[in-house]
Amino acid sequence: IDSPEVIEEHKRQLPDADWTVVRLRIGTEERRRRVLKRGLLLGYSEEEMEPTVEAGDADERNVESLRLPGQVIGTDGLTSQQVTDLVLTRAQWPSAAEAAELTLDRLA
Repeated sequence: IDSPEVIEEHKRQLPDADWTVVRLRIGTEERRRRVLKRGLLLGYSEEEMEPTVEAGDADERNVESLRLPGQVIGTDGLTSQQVTDLVLTRAQWPSAAEAAELTLDRLA
């Protein structure tokens, strides 16, 4: 999602939903590390992957300049589980265990 208009379009599709916008971001070095790791696993060279890193940096600069609504969470150096936990905490959503408990309570 790269513009306020796109966010609003999504909200119009589900007008009764409670929305929490969260944008995950990484810095250039983390982006390079992740892109190169995946690219090398697929048989690409560092040189072949560099345009992907540069494009990601350009996208990040564009999104940063728009000042989109919602929260921005930096994920450099975090595992996927750490990112998940951070998003749940920052957005004040229930954890997986809490959500399961709520679901079971409703079914009882």
